[in-house]
Amino acid sequence: MPADLPGNRHARPPRHHTPGRPAARSSRQTPAPALRPTREPAQRSGIVPARPAEGVYVYDTTGIRYIDVLSALFCAQLGYSYGPEFARTAERQLSRLPFSTLWNTAHPAVIQLAERLAALAPDGIHRVFFTSGGSESVESAWRLARMHYVAQGRPQRTKAIARRTAHHGLTMGALALSG
Repeated sequence: MPADLPGNRHARPPRHHTPGRPAARSSRQTPAPALRPTREPAQRSGIVPARPAEGVYVYDTTGIRYIDVLSALFCAQLGYSYGPEFARTAERQLSRLPFSTLWNTAHPAVIQLAERLAALAPDGIHRVFFTSGGSESVESAWRLARMHYVAQGRPQRTKAIARRTAHHGLTMGALALSG
């Protein structure tokens, strides 16, 4: 096991990044080969290469440990220690039906999940709407809200309120909400 990987008892103790203070620019940041969705100039200049993650932590190639407070943009809310369990679940689903849209079909797993979510939802909410990601969720919520007001006879209700520096996604509609 390389010395810089977590779990190696011979590795040096991890250094921690202090929240609220920008990380020092160092050789561990490399030019970004892929465009990154950010308006922060300091973040555009380089990326921190990540190594295997564990729990709520991600590690860079020098062994510095970071708390992933954004949960990989909210895609890893349970942390990074469930890889084998998630892999088995994904393998089981992929062997049954690797992909299905919800345009005019529904997979039994989707129906079961929708029923479970509807049962957990507050009174008056009996249906769920599945999306494939954050931007699509934001735009779908905005669209459903507009459809609601049209159905109520108030089509003039077209404005949305959003926090100025919030991140709502990368599609044009979601970016329009971000200010």
